[in-house]
Amino acid sequence: KIVGASGAVVGVDISSGMLNLAQRKVKAEGLNNIEFIEADAENFNFQDNSFDRILCSSAIVYLTDIPAALRQWYRFLKPGGLVGFSCFAANAFPTGGLFREKARDYGIVIPNPNGPLGSPEKCHQLLTEAGFQDINVKTDQLGYYSSDIKTVAANSWRGNSKSAFGAEIFQLSPDKLAQFKNEFFAAVERLATAKGIWIDITTFFVFARKSVTFSIIK
Repeated sequence: KIVGASGAVVGVDISSGMLNLAQRKVKAEGLNNIEFIEADAENFNFQDNSFDRILCSSAIVYLTDIPAALRQWYRFLKPGGLVGFSCFAANAFPTGGLFREKARDYGIVIPNPNGPLGSPEKCHQLLTEAGFQDINVKTDQLGYYSSDIKTVAANSWRGNSKSAFGAEIFQLSPDKLAQFKNEFFAAVERLATAKGIWIDITTFFVFARKSVTFSIIK
């Protein structure tokens, strides 16, 4: 709707389920200027200077090479084009930190997915290295208290253990895995205060532009 009848939008996702949902929403809105592509965004190529905007919502941390992705997006943008993405502080989602700490007790090192872009300074640095300018990082706290401790623990276990970063724990024996899970749930319960568990969701909304006169970043 924003780009109008003369504009066009391309959506890329590796998940067919996500794309099917998006297509249903587009159909419900009666829009016909959107193309969806099922592909790995890191291995899909567009012509240089193709887009006015490139937006990525909460997914950039799952890319295997974020600096390379930013350089690629820089190429795809037209001069003066805007890139925008959202990411989280390194210390956001405290139960995720507990999960990683507990995994280390079992000899499993799980990287913090929010680490590479986990501060405004890191966002600035990676964008600058990719060639962007006019960088703006807005910080917003979207966190909340939850008094449903068991649900918090269960949701965190499911989200972390089934993610691309945490699935390695399933290499543990059934007994060790059960022990890990029990210890993790107990650790989550210890986070509770009189208000419940604080779910920190420090979020960065990041925007930057490709220079109007630019040099290619190798």
